[in-house]
Amino acid sequence: MGRHRIWEQIRTMKMFILSALLAAAPMAMAGSGTLMIVGGGLRASNAAVHRAFLDARPPGSPGIAIIPSASGAPGASANAFADTLVRHGARRQDILIVHLAQEDDPDTPDIDERSWARNATDPAEIAKVKGAGAIWFTGGDQLRTTSLLAPAGRETPMLAAIRERLAAGAIVGGTSAGAAVMSRAMITDGDPLASLLKPVSRQAPIETGAPDNRVAGGGLVMGSGLGFLPEGLVDQHFDARRRLGRLARALFELPPTARFGFGIDEDTGLLVDLAASRARVVGTSSVTVLDARAARRTEGPRFGADGLRLAVAGPGDTIGLGTLTVTPAPGASATARDADEDQPRVHQQSGGMAVPEPPVGTLLADSLFGPGAPTLLERPNLRAGDGILFRFTRLPGATRWETGGNMSVTGIAFGLQPVTLTTRQVGLP
Repeated sequence: MGRHRIWEQIRTMKMFILSALLAAAPMAMAGSGTLMIVGGGLRASNAAVHRAFLDARPPGSPGIAIIPSASGAPGASANAFADTLVRHGARRQDILIVHLAQEDDPDTPDIDERSWARNATDPAEIAKVKGAGAIWFTGGDQLRTTSLLAPAGRETPMLAAIRERLAAGAIVGGTSAGAAVMSRAMITDGDPLASLLKPVSRQAPIETGAPDNRVAGGGLVMGSGLGFLPEGLVDQHFDARRRLGRLARALFELPPTARFGFGIDEDTGLLVDLAASRARVVGTSSVTVLDARAARRTEGPRFGADGLRLAVAGPGDTIGLGTLTVTPAPGASATARDADEDQPRVHQQSGGMAVPEPPVGTLLADSLFGPGAPTLLERPNLRAGDGILFRFTRLPGATRWETGGNMSVTGIAFGLQPVTLTTRQVGLP
């Protein structure tokens, strides 16, 4: 049997196992609710995100439940967010803090928050959720939240209550780790470049006693989220931590029809209308839409892929969740470029997509749409001799536009090609 055939069988087996695990994960309920998925780094001054969260509460349900389950300082983080919501118009009496956490907050010496670890079955705490029109998950470590609300994949009464509120029209939001748990599959860790160069591992819920496979600078680790977002994978801190390659790699761990995701920048939210199957970008930066449903992995033991489609949506832009079509915000200034223009074909730049550089939308808008722009942009990323080449191709009909200083683009093909750096020793006189 040839090497390519063996690798294909290994990939098929991994896909079967992951599909079975995801099928066993808690399912999202259909309904008319809303999600606010924030990419972390949410500033207290961000009125657009906070007001959108508050305004999405259904009529007659002003209550707000804050769940600090992911935080290492649950008391402080919940109180800080409550204070921020009040500054943006919420009434203090409408806010309740749900006592669910597994870490003791050093800033609250009179309370041991570790005693909250089993409160997902406590009727008094569940009642806080049942009366809420808005539910918020703080940042921290997403495995803390999933292990408390769905230990070993078992749905707790509190998680069931959250699903009921979402189905009834409430808004469920979260930032950073609170964003990661929104999708059914969940990225639990992964260095941007190591995720492309090292094997992928699976993180079982910590409650089961399995070791925590996350290590600094390690490869991609996948787990199961809570599935409030029925379709699509979420990655947060997207541009600040250069996670485009990580998200692309993670998509190929999913069944083919589920291979699309949303990379959400810091201080930015994706406001999802579940009933309309439509989302709107709110905040200060962008959301990258990555579609790998028609893509394929290249053959060989190292990861590579081609045929992905990429778009970047800025504040006010909307995204159709079925088609992944991005519609510009009202008043956006658009510029289209045709692929048959007489321009150089390839532009190679040093540096990489896994190291600090301009945001994805800005990079593509400046490199592929400006005067004299090429149709193909290549960016290499190398580590210890092995690396990967990011390839962006402007397709016919591709468009860029600007809204409030943010660049949005559509019509970009994206691929990843493994490369090897060879060195030659040069003698000195």
